[in-house]
Amino acid sequence: MPHKEREWLSTGQAAKLFSVTSDTVLKWIRKGRLGGVRTAGGHYRVRRRDVVALLGPCPPAGGSSPEPRARVSSPPLRCWEYLTGRDGIRDECKQCSIYQVRAGWCFEMAGMGFDIGHSKQLCRSSCRDCVYYRRVKNLPTQVLVVTPDEELARELRSQQNADLALRLAGDGYEAASIIPSFRPAFAVIDEALNRTGDSGLVHHLARDSRLPGLKTTLAVPKRWKERGNSTKVFGVPVSIIDNPFDLRQIAEIIARFPVESLETPDADPAGGSANGQRNLRTPA
Repeated sequence: MPHKEREWLSTGQAAKLFSVTSDTVLKWIRKGRLGGVRTAGGHYRVRRRDVVALLGPCPPAGGSSPEPRARVSSPPLRCWEYLTGRDGIRDECKQCSIYQVRAGWCFEMAGMGFDIGHSKQLCRSSCRDCVYYRRVKNLPTQVLVVTPDEELARELRSQQNADLALRLAGDGYEAASIIPSFRPAFAVIDEALNRTGDSGLVHHLARDSRLPGLKTTLAVPKRWKERGNSTKVFGVPVSIIDNPFDLRQIAEIIARFPVESLETPDADPAGGSANGQRNLRTPA
């Protein structure tokens, strides 16, 4: 009888498919490179479909044939791809030497001067404030949640996820006051705001020059069965999740936008490690 594929894989099983160690798979999960959930026993499990999306088709779990070396079908995003707006590659990125030579690690060239390094047109302050830099460096991804539902807000505040830096706002006005000091990479907007007069919030966030590459998710009631996984609001593409939602679902959305992993935890802001060496790795 044909072997029935398992929906969930252990980190060890996923590591064999990727031809890497289990520790590397754990790093990818923690950095958003690969989606994963934690069991009651504290172990991570990853969905087979997420592995397939990253590798291309793989053989059934438990098969006796040798596993092929992993091949990434969707390569990690470079800075200009991660910061891409709704209309394609930004003009600011096209003018940058990083994009023109298709280089990686824009932050490594940030201090070389405009004639050599990148043009810094989307860098309002330091690299540490950049949403792309934060993902590469394994810093918490900044997420803005806007919901008038006080019960949902309390529930989200009670949850823990070291990979997310969460700020909550009850309406568009409060969200606007947060953004100057908190530059979110992702925004989750409660559809209920449409009934409180904040229906244009998605539109305004998408056009805020302080938020390059902001990725927006609309939280809608579960009864909206016909909604699909994505839609457009005022011409802005948004992903869709059920409302209520939790931090795990937010983390899964972030994992859909992979970046290259910088596995050295003590790397300096210029991209080098404490011993002067760089340890950059992406799945081969």
